[in-house]
Amino acid sequence: MASVSEILDNFNSGLYKTKDELENALQKIHECVALVSDSISDLNAYEEMVDAFDRKSSIKMDKTIYIGFCVLYLSKMLMYDFDYKMMLPKYGERLSLAYTDTDSFIYCIKTGNIYEDMLKNLDTFDTSNYPQDHPCYSVRNKKVIGKFKDECDGK
Repeated sequence: MASVSEILDNFNSGLYKTKDELENALQKIHECVALVSDSISDLNAYEEMVDAFDRKSSIKMDKTIYIGFCVLYLSKMLMYDFDYKMMLPKYGERLSLAYTDTDSFIYCIKTGNIYEDMLKNLDTFDTSNYPQDHPCYSVRNKKVIGKFKDECDGK
């Protein structure tokens, strides 16, 4: 397929040719412009000029972009605070981060009893999924935003 400049050059020289050749050149320009942009709605030729009319584009903003961004940003702040202000100072070199995701950490912690450590900071955790006879069991932070949950249910 010919480039836009080649087609326009042919079109310019075609101005001096027959009406059929002009229509053919204009059709080629239409095809080329259609490949380049979906926003061109109309194309007209006047002597040595070509007018391209731009179709107004619209973007449907049906996603809650700002709210989603804010939630993710605040979530990351909470995660970093937990990691850098609580876990690292408490465990130091006995702590290693095995995996992280948008809203979770998987740690490797060298400690005598993790649940005894958690009891000292129980206000940071949602332990409502623990068995009721577990020492860390509490419903005080059940489904409270910003509290960390043990996905292993205290086992």
